[in-house]
Amino acid sequence: MSYYILRLRLLLPVVAILLACVAPALTAEDGEKKPEPEEVKAIAVINGEKIGRGVLVERLIERYGGPELQQLIIETLIRQKKEQYGVEVTEKEIKDTLERAVDGEMRRQRSQFEQQARGLVKWEDYLRQMKMTEDEIRARIREQMLQRDKKEGIFAKEVLMTKLTWYDVLTRDRVDVEQIQVETEAEAREIIKSLDKGKDFSELAKDKVPNPKRRVMREISPGDYRIRMDIPGPEFEHVAFSLKEGEVSVPVRSDRGWHVVKVLRRSEGKVGKFAELEDEVNKHLGDARTAEFTDLYLWRLLIDSKIENASGLKVPVLEMLDKRKKELSGEKADGPESDEGNGGNSDGRANGENGGNNGTEGNREE
Repeated sequence: MSYYILRLRLLLPVVAILLACVAPALTAEDGEKKPEPEEVKAIAVINGEKIGRGVLVERLIERYGGPELQQLIIETLIRQKKEQYGVEVTEKEIKDTLERAVDGEMRRQRSQFEQQARGLVKWEDYLRQMKMTEDEIRARIREQMLQRDKKEGIFAKEVLMTKLTWYDVLTRDRVDVEQIQVETEAEAREIIKSLDKGKDFSELAKDKVPNPKRRVMREISPGDYRIRMDIPGPEFEHVAFSLKEGEVSVPVRSDRGWHVVKVLRRSEGKVGKFAELEDEVNKHLGDARTAEFTDLYLWRLLIDSKIENASGLKVPVLEMLDKRKKELSGEKADGPESDEGNGGNSDGRANGENGGNNGTEGNREE
Protein backbone atom coordinates (compact mmCIF):
# COMPACT_ATOMS: atom_id res chain seq x y z
CA MET A 1 0.00 0.00 0.00
CA SER A 2 1.35 3.43 -0.90
CA TYR A 3 1.82 5.80 1.99
CA TYR A 4 2.14 8.99 0.04
CA ILE A 5 -0.93 9.01 -2.19
CA LEU A 6 -3.69 11.01 -0.56
CA ARG A 7 -6.72 12.67 -2.09
CA LEU A 8 -9.05 15.00 -0.22
CA ARG A 9 -12.73 14.02 -0.51
CA LEU A 10 -15.53 16.17 0.87
CA LEU A 11 -18.64 14.33 2.01
CA LEU A 12 -20.84 17.40 1.71
CA PRO A 13 -24.25 15.69 1.78
CA VAL A 14 -23.25 13.85 4.93
CA VAL A 15 -21.86 16.99 6.53
CA ALA A 16 -25.07 18.85 5.79
CA ILE A 17 -27.13 16.16 7.51
CA LEU A 18 -24.77 15.98 10.47
CA LEU A 19 -24.80 19.73 10.95
CA ALA A 20 -28.57 19.80 10.77
CA CYS A 21 -28.83 17.01 13.31
CA VAL A 22 -26.28 18.12 15.88
CA ALA A 23 -26.95 21.87 15.81
CA PRO A 24 -27.52 22.93 19.42
CA ALA A 25 -30.94 24.08 20.46
CA LEU A 26 -31.39 27.83 20.76
CA THR A 27 -31.16 29.12 24.31
CA ALA A 28 -34.57 30.15 25.52
CA GLU A 29 -35.25 33.59 26.95
CA ASP A 30 -35.21 33.91 30.72
CA GLY A 31 -38.41 32.58 32.21
CA GLU A 32 -39.34 30.64 29.11
CA LYS A 33 -39.49 26.87 28.92
CA LYS A 34 -36.37 25.43 27.27
CA PRO A 35 -37.03 23.51 24.07
CA GLU A 36 -36.75 19.75 23.91
CA PRO A 37 -33.10 18.57 23.55
CA GLU A 38 -32.16 18.16 19.91
CA GLU A 39 -30.97 14.57 20.33
CA VAL A 40 -34.37 13.35 21.52
CA LYS A 41 -36.51 15.29 19.06
CA ALA A 42 -38.44 12.95 16.82
CA ILE A 43 -37.41 12.90 13.19
CA ALA A 44 -39.90 10.17 12.31
CA VAL A 45 -42.87 8.46 13.96
CA ILE A 46 -43.72 4.90 12.94
CA ASN A 47 -46.98 3.50 14.28
CA GLY A 48 -46.69 5.81 17.24
CA GLU A 49 -43.03 4.97 17.93
CA LYS A 50 -40.62 7.90 17.72
CA ILE A 51 -37.13 7.81 16.20
CA GLY A 52 -35.00 10.44 17.91
CA ARG A 53 -32.57 12.68 16.08
CA GLY A 54 -29.73 11.31 18.18
CA VAL A 55 -30.25 7.83 16.72
CA LEU A 56 -29.69 9.19 13.20
CA VAL A 57 -26.64 11.19 14.29
CA GLU A 58 -25.10 8.11 15.89
CA ARG A 59 -25.75 6.06 12.76
CA LEU A 60 -24.25 8.73 10.47
CA ILE A 61 -21.17 9.16 12.63
CA GLU A 62 -20.63 5.40 12.75
CA ARG A 63 -20.93 5.10 8.98
CA TYR A 64 -19.28 8.29 7.72
CA GLY A 65 -17.51 9.77 10.74
CA GLY A 66 -14.05 8.31 10.06
CA PRO A 67 -13.53 9.78 6.57
CA GLU A 68 -15.09 13.08 7.62
CA LEU A 69 -12.87 13.30 10.70
CA GLN A 70 -9.91 12.66 8.41
CA GLN A 71 -10.95 15.64 6.31
CA LEU A 72 -11.31 17.83 9.40
CA ILE A 73 -7.85 16.81 10.60
CA ILE A 74 -6.30 17.74 7.26
CA GLU A 75 -8.18 21.04 7.08
CA THR A 76 -6.99 21.89 10.59
CA LEU A 77 -3.36 21.19 9.71
CA ILE A 78 -3.65 23.38 6.61
CA ARG A 79 -5.28 26.21 8.58
CA GLN A 80 -2.51 26.04 11.19
CA LYS A 81 0.14 26.41 8.48
CA LYS A 82 -1.81 29.25 6.86
CA GLU A 83 -1.85 31.13 10.15
CA GLN A 84 1.79 30.28 10.90
CA TYR A 85 3.04 31.67 7.59
CA GLY A 86 0.47 34.44 7.13
CA VAL A 87 -0.69 33.18 3.73
CA GLU A 88 -3.39 35.22 1.97
CA VAL A 89 -5.47 34.30 -1.09
CA THR A 90 -6.68 37.03 -3.47
CA GLU A 91 -9.83 37.16 -5.58
CA LYS A 92 -7.73 37.32 -8.75
CA GLU A 93 -5.91 34.12 -7.77
CA ILE A 94 -9.24 32.41 -7.18
CA LYS A 95 -10.59 33.61 -10.55
CA ASP A 96 -7.45 32.49 -12.39
CA THR A 97 -7.68 29.08 -10.74
CA LEU A 98 -11.32 28.79 -11.80
CA GLU A 99 -10.42 29.54 -15.43
CA ARG A 100 -7.64 26.94 -15.39
CA ALA A 101 -10.13 24.42 -14.05
CA VAL A 102 -12.60 25.31 -16.82
CA ASP A 103 -9.87 24.90 -19.44
CA GLY A 104 -8.90 21.53 -17.98
CA GLU A 105 -12.48 20.26 -17.93
CA MET A 106 -13.01 21.48 -21.49
CA ARG A 107 -9.94 19.55 -22.66
CA ARG A 108 -11.09 16.48 -20.75
CA GLN A 109 -14.53 16.50 -22.34
CA ARG A 110 -13.13 16.95 -25.83
CA SER A 111 -10.57 14.19 -25.31
CA GLN A 112 -13.24 11.85 -23.95
CA PHE A 113 -15.47 12.55 -26.96
CA GLU A 114 -12.64 11.93 -29.45
CA GLN A 115 -11.76 8.62 -27.79
CA GLN A 116 -15.37 7.46 -27.95
CA ALA A 117 -15.94 8.75 -31.50
CA ARG A 118 -12.78 6.98 -32.75
CA GLY A 119 -12.42 9.41 -35.62
CA LEU A 120 -15.89 8.72 -37.02
CA VAL A 121 -17.18 12.12 -35.93
CA LYS A 122 -15.13 15.26 -35.52
CA TRP A 123 -15.54 17.43 -32.44
CA GLU A 124 -16.46 20.47 -34.53
CA ASP A 125 -19.14 18.48 -36.41
CA TYR A 126 -20.54 17.23 -33.13
CA LEU A 127 -20.88 20.78 -31.83
CA ARG A 128 -22.70 21.85 -35.00
CA GLN A 129 -25.11 18.92 -34.67
CA MET A 130 -25.77 19.88 -31.05
CA LYS A 131 -26.15 23.53 -32.09
CA MET A 132 -23.61 24.57 -29.48
CA THR A 133 -20.32 26.44 -29.45
CA GLU A 134 -17.25 25.86 -27.32
CA ASP A 135 -17.92 29.18 -25.59
CA GLU A 136 -21.38 27.95 -24.58
CA ILE A 137 -19.95 24.72 -23.21
CA ARG A 138 -17.30 26.65 -21.31
CA ALA A 139 -20.01 28.90 -19.86
CA ARG A 140 -21.96 25.87 -18.62
CA ILE A 141 -18.85 24.32 -17.08
CA ARG A 142 -17.97 27.62 -15.42
CA GLU A 143 -21.47 28.02 -13.97
CA GLN A 144 -21.42 24.47 -12.55
CA MET A 145 -18.04 25.08 -10.96
CA LEU A 146 -19.14 28.42 -9.52
CA GLN A 147 -22.19 26.79 -7.94
CA ARG A 148 -19.99 24.17 -6.33
CA ASP A 149 -17.49 26.81 -5.26
CA LYS A 150 -20.20 28.74 -3.41
CA LYS A 151 -20.82 25.67 -1.25
CA GLU A 152 -17.26 24.43 -0.78
CA GLY A 153 -14.88 27.30 -1.54
CA ILE A 154 -12.85 24.83 -3.58
CA PHE A 155 -10.81 27.34 -5.54
CA ALA A 156 -9.69 29.36 -2.53
CA LYS A 157 -8.66 26.07 -0.90
CA GLU A 158 -6.78 25.05 -4.03
CA VAL A 159 -4.85 28.33 -4.15
CA LEU A 160 -3.99 28.07 -0.46
CA MET A 161 -2.86 24.46 -0.81
CA THR A 162 -0.75 25.34 -3.85
CA LYS A 163 0.99 28.19 -2.03
CA LEU A 164 1.77 26.08 1.04
CA THR A 165 3.00 23.23 -1.16
CA TRP A 166 5.36 25.34 -3.24
CA TYR A 167 6.74 27.18 -0.23
CA ASP A 168 7.58 23.76 1.16
CA VAL A 169 9.13 22.65 -2.15
CA LEU A 170 11.23 25.79 -2.61
CA THR A 171 12.66 25.69 0.92
CA ARG A 172 13.75 22.04 0.81
CA ASP A 173 17.06 20.53 -0.20
CA ARG A 174 16.36 18.04 -3.00
CA VAL A 175 18.25 15.42 -4.96
CA ASP A 176 17.57 13.23 -7.98
CA VAL A 177 19.42 9.92 -7.88
CA GLU A 178 19.95 6.85 -10.00
CA GLN A 179 20.62 3.58 -8.24
CA ILE A 180 21.55 -0.01 -8.89
CA GLN A 181 20.15 -2.52 -6.41
CA VAL A 182 21.71 -5.97 -5.98
CA GLU A 183 21.54 -8.76 -3.44
CA THR A 184 25.11 -8.81 -2.08
CA GLU A 185 27.84 -6.36 -1.16
CA ALA A 186 30.24 -8.23 -3.43
CA GLU A 187 27.99 -7.54 -6.43
CA ALA A 188 27.81 -3.88 -5.48
CA ARG A 189 31.60 -3.63 -5.32
CA GLU A 190 31.94 -5.31 -8.71
CA ILE A 191 29.64 -2.66 -10.15
CA ILE A 192 31.80 0.08 -8.64
CA LYS A 193 34.91 -1.51 -10.17
CA SER A 194 33.18 -1.52 -13.57
CA LEU A 195 32.35 2.16 -13.12
CA ASP A 196 35.96 2.92 -12.24
CA LYS A 197 36.98 1.27 -15.52
CA GLY A 198 34.74 3.65 -17.46
CA LYS A 199 31.49 1.71 -17.73
CA ASP A 200 28.34 3.82 -18.04
CA PHE A 201 26.19 3.91 -14.88
CA SER A 202 22.88 3.98 -16.75
CA GLU A 203 23.79 0.97 -18.88
CA LEU A 204 24.85 -1.03 -15.83
CA ALA A 205 21.63 0.01 -14.10
CA LYS A 206 19.52 -1.22 -17.01
CA ASP A 207 21.20 -4.62 -16.82
CA LYS A 208 20.62 -4.95 -13.09
CA VAL A 209 17.33 -3.10 -12.60
CA PRO A 210 15.06 -3.31 -15.68
CA ASN A 211 12.32 -1.09 -14.21
CA PRO A 212 13.27 2.58 -14.80
CA LYS A 213 11.02 3.71 -11.94
CA ARG A 214 13.21 1.75 -9.57
CA ARG A 215 16.40 3.05 -11.11
CA VAL A 216 15.73 6.78 -10.93
CA MET A 217 14.22 8.53 -7.91
CA ARG A 218 13.49 12.22 -8.23
CA GLU A 219 12.80 15.09 -5.84
CA ILE A 220 14.02 13.33 -2.70
CA SER A 221 13.95 15.63 0.34
CA PRO A 222 15.44 14.99 3.78
CA GLY A 223 13.18 12.70 5.78
CA ASP A 224 11.22 11.50 2.76
CA TYR A 225 12.15 7.87 3.44
CA ARG A 226 9.41 7.99 6.10
CA ILE A 227 6.66 8.62 3.54
CA ARG A 228 8.03 7.48 0.17
CA MET A 229 8.13 3.75 -0.30
CA ASP A 230 10.54 4.01 -3.25
CA ILE A 231 13.31 5.19 -0.89
CA PRO A 232 14.94 2.12 0.71
CA GLY A 233 15.62 3.76 4.08
CA PRO A 234 17.43 6.45 6.07
CA GLU A 235 20.92 5.15 5.23
CA PHE A 236 20.20 5.38 1.51
CA GLU A 237 18.81 8.90 1.87
CA HIS A 238 21.70 10.04 4.08
CA VAL A 239 24.29 8.88 1.57
CA ALA A 240 22.37 10.47 -1.33
CA PHE A 241 22.58 13.86 0.37
CA SER A 242 26.28 13.41 1.09
CA LEU A 243 27.20 13.16 -2.59
CA LYS A 244 27.87 15.90 -5.10
CA GLU A 245 26.33 15.86 -8.57
CA GLY A 246 27.86 13.05 -10.60
CA GLU A 247 29.40 11.28 -7.60
CA VAL A 248 28.87 7.57 -6.93
CA SER A 249 28.55 6.08 -3.46
CA VAL A 250 30.20 3.15 -1.77
CA PRO A 251 27.86 0.14 -1.31
CA VAL A 252 24.86 1.11 0.81
CA ARG A 253 22.87 -1.54 2.62
CA SER A 254 19.12 -1.52 3.29
CA ASP A 255 16.55 -4.15 4.16
CA ARG A 256 15.98 -4.52 0.41
CA GLY A 257 19.55 -5.36 -0.49
CA TRP A 258 22.67 -3.43 -1.50
CA HIS A 259 22.68 -0.21 -3.49
CA VAL A 260 25.11 1.81 -5.57
CA VAL A 261 23.87 5.40 -5.75
CA LYS A 262 24.69 8.17 -8.21
CA VAL A 263 23.44 11.74 -7.74
CA LEU A 264 22.03 13.18 -10.97
CA ARG A 265 20.99 16.59 -9.65
CA ARG A 266 20.84 18.38 -6.35
CA SER A 267 19.44 21.73 -5.31
CA GLU A 268 19.58 23.63 -2.05
CA GLY A 269 16.41 24.96 -0.48
CA LYS A 270 15.91 28.70 -0.33
CA VAL A 271 16.01 30.47 3.01
CA GLY A 272 13.30 32.96 3.89
CA LYS A 273 9.90 33.54 5.42
CA PHE A 274 6.81 33.06 3.29
CA ALA A 275 6.39 36.79 2.69
CA GLU A 276 9.96 36.98 1.37
CA LEU A 277 9.44 34.12 -1.08
CA GLU A 278 5.79 34.75 -1.97
CA ASP A 279 6.50 36.19 -5.43
CA GLU A 280 8.43 33.07 -6.38
CA VAL A 281 5.79 30.82 -4.82
CA ASN A 282 3.06 32.53 -6.85
CA LYS A 283 4.86 31.74 -10.10
CA HIS A 284 3.87 28.11 -9.52
CA LEU A 285 0.11 28.69 -9.32
CA GLY A 286 -1.16 26.41 -12.06
CA ASP A 287 2.04 24.34 -12.18
CA ALA A 288 1.24 20.85 -13.48
CA ARG A 289 3.49 19.26 -10.83
CA THR A 290 1.51 20.68 -7.91
CA ALA A 291 -0.65 17.60 -7.28
CA GLU A 292 2.38 15.32 -6.90
CA PHE A 293 4.11 17.70 -4.48
CA THR A 294 0.89 18.30 -2.55
CA ASP A 295 0.55 14.60 -1.79
CA LEU A 296 4.04 14.57 -0.28
CA TYR A 297 3.47 17.82 1.60
CA LEU A 298 0.29 16.52 3.22
CA TRP A 299 2.01 13.33 4.33
CA ARG A 300 4.87 15.36 5.82
CA LEU A 301 2.36 17.46 7.75
CA LEU A 302 0.61 14.35 9.03
CA ILE A 303 3.70 12.40 10.04
CA ASP A 304 5.32 15.44 11.71
CA SER A 305 2.20 16.38 13.71
CA LYS A 306 0.94 15.09 17.03
CA ILE A 307 -2.56 13.81 16.30
CA GLU A 308 -4.72 12.13 18.93
CA ASN A 309 -7.87 10.34 17.84
CA ALA A 310 -10.22 10.42 20.81
CA SER A 311 -13.30 9.51 18.78
CA GLY A 312 -12.89 5.76 18.57
CA LEU A 313 -13.62 6.06 14.84
CA LYS A 314 -11.49 4.39 12.20
CA VAL A 315 -9.68 7.18 10.38
CA PRO A 316 -7.96 5.70 7.29
CA VAL A 317 -5.03 8.10 7.16
CA LEU A 318 -4.28 7.74 10.88
CA GLU A 319 -4.32 3.96 10.58
CA MET A 320 -1.80 4.15 7.72
CA LEU A 321 0.37 6.57 9.69
CA ASP A 322 0.33 4.30 12.72
CA LYS A 323 1.35 1.34 10.58
CA ARG A 324 4.16 3.30 8.95
CA LYS A 325 5.49 4.60 12.28
CA LYS A 326 5.58 1.05 13.64
CA GLU A 327 7.55 -0.05 10.58
CA LEU A 328 10.01 2.81 11.05
CA SER A 329 10.45 2.13 14.76
CA GLY A 330 11.74 -1.34 13.85
CA GLU A 331 14.73 0.09 11.97
CA LYS A 332 18.20 -0.10 13.49
CA ALA A 333 19.21 3.28 14.82
CA ASP A 334 22.86 2.96 13.83
CA GLY A 335 22.24 1.41 10.41
CA PRO A 336 23.39 -2.01 9.14
CA GLU A 337 26.91 -3.27 9.48
CA SER A 338 29.19 -4.38 6.65
CA ASP A 339 32.86 -5.04 6.04
CA GLU A 340 33.48 -1.32 5.75
CA GLY A 341 30.10 -0.05 6.86
CA ASN A 342 28.62 2.82 4.93
CA GLY A 343 31.72 4.87 5.48
CA GLY A 344 34.16 5.84 2.80
CA ASN A 345 37.03 3.69 1.60
CA SER A 346 40.45 4.25 0.10
CA ASP A 347 39.08 5.66 -3.15
CA GLY A 348 37.72 8.65 -1.27
CA ARG A 349 34.05 8.10 -2.06
CA ALA A 350 31.58 10.07 0.02
CA ASN A 351 30.55 8.39 3.24
CA GLY A 352 27.48 10.38 4.19
CA GLU A 353 29.05 12.14 7.17
CA ASN A 354 29.11 15.58 5.59
CA GLY A 355 25.75 15.21 3.89
CA GLY A 356 23.00 17.74 3.61
CA ASN A 357 20.30 18.69 6.04
CA ASN A 358 18.60 15.60 7.42
CA GLY A 359 15.82 17.45 9.18
CA THR A 360 12.24 17.25 8.04
CA GLU A 361 11.37 20.91 7.89
CA GLY A 362 14.16 22.16 5.61
CA ASN A 363 14.59 25.91 5.81
CA ARG A 364 10.97 26.75 6.37
CA GLU A 365 10.09 29.40 8.91
CA GLU A 366 8.89 28.15 12.25
